[in-house]
Formats: sequence, structure tokens, C-alpha cells
Amino acid sequence: PVVVAGALHWVRSNLVEPSLAKLRYKPEAVTELIDLADDLADDHWQLRSHAAAAVTAAFEATPASEDVEALTAVKVKQRLLDSLLHLLARGEALAVLACMRRTAQSADLALMRYFVTEVVAMVAPPYAPDFLRALLDLLAQPRVAEALRAAEPRAQRAVVDVVGYTHQHMPSLVDDALVLLHDGLIERLSNVMQR
Repeated sequence: PVVVAGALHWVRSNLVEPSLAKLRYKPEAVTELIDLADDLADDHWQLRSHAAAAVTAAFEATPASEDVEALTAVKVKQRLLDSLLHLLARGEALAVLACMRRTAQSADLALMRYFVTEVVAMVAPPYAPDFLRALLDLLAQPRVAEALRAAEPRAQRAVVDVVGYTHQHMPSLVDDALVLLHDGLIERLSNVMQR
């Protein structure tokens, strides 16, 4: 475990260090680093939180615009999102959802839509209260609602189901933003059905 912790520290340093931004934003380089973090997280469950910390820090780090082309930055963020989803599925849901909530206002809408679509496709009730609270905090963000307007109907339906489940089983967690999101998605879904 000590060597793995050192390797995860090395991965984090390479993913986050500002002086390495040009190297980090080469898709092939970042893929190798993230693959290593994912593999280490799979093989060493006790260090998954360290892997999650490395990948969330990398996702939150934004390079200077002169260091990276926009399309390359989106590709790298996409790969980081895939790793975050992998870590979420391995038990690091709260850390991953907290990261996504912190970055929701600045994240690319397509990436946010992709993340939420994947999350709601992989989860099912009953939900742990802490997980549900973290997921709802993310869904209540205005940028997430904006991103979901263009989501596939199946993803919209899954979000409606999560909010509906919460309203039925833990109504104290449902706030006005979630009611607006729920009602807006229901309206969109009914418009799709009428076509």
C-alpha cells in the first residue's frame, strides 16, 4: 500500500501541477495517468479515496487558455469524467458528486449532461441518504438543469424518477429548484410523447 500511495501521489502531481499543464493536456499522456489511477483504485480498495482525490483535483484544475486548445481540454475532461464515473461505481460517490457540484457552474454543458446521464443510468433505489443528498445537490444546480434540457428522454425520465422517489420517501430533501427541474422535465417528456 505504501508504494501505491506514492504512485497515486505521483499521478496527482502530474495531473494537477500547473507547470505540467501542456504535458497533462495531451490526451495520450492523461489517459495513461488516469488508467494507472483507475487500476490502482481497483486493486487497492483502501486507497480509492486517494485515487478519487487525484482525479477530482485534476478535473477541477483548469489550465490557462494559452496552454491548451479548447477541443483538447474537452477531450481530457471527458476522460477524467470517465474515471470519475469509474470511481463513483467503486464506492467514491460522495467525493465524485462533491467535485461535480463544485464545478457545475463552469463545466461544459455536454460534459455535465454526459455525467448526469451516466450516473442516473447506473443507480437505483433504495438510495443511501448521503448519496441521495449529494446527487440532489448536484441536480439542483442551474447549469445541470440547463444541461438536462438537451438530454435523451430516457435520461430525463431517470432524473424525474430520482426526484419522484425522493419526494415520496424523503420529502425534506426536495427543494424548489428540484421541483422546477422535475416539472420542467415532465413537461419536456410529455411534449416528446405528443410528437
